[in-house]
Amino acid sequence: TYVDSLAGIDDIRTFAVEQPFALAAGIRYRAFQAGIATLGQLQARASLAAEIGGGLLVIAALAGGAVSVVHGSLALGAMLAGYSLLAGALPSVNRLVEANVALQSASIAAMRLMDLRARISCVFP
Repeated sequence: TYVDSLAGIDDIRTFAVEQPFALAAGIRYRAFQAGIATLGQLQARASLAAEIGGGLLVIAALAGGAVSVVHGSLALGAMLAGYSLLAGALPSVNRLVEANVALQSASIAAMRLMDLRARISCVFP
């Protein structure tokens, strides 16, 4: 099996620490999975907030521009130019929000790797 092919697995079995090792690994893995689930929920909330905020900003810009065009204080072309600039900037803001979540995910993954490395170095000095 795959477990039998791992380097050093016989040492774990020989010293009768297979069960505690599996228990410790299970606890670490559940904590890691809980962190990933929390991060996924954070990403969903942040994306939803960014999308709703962006939509409201576009609606407000179009409404304000339309009122200004009707009152004659803004040309229609200027309103459309402003809208196109705003529409181009909103995806960048959304990417910044998603990049922050991706960096946090990478941090959790790196922490998990360091935990595994520490566990392996304790078992196999």
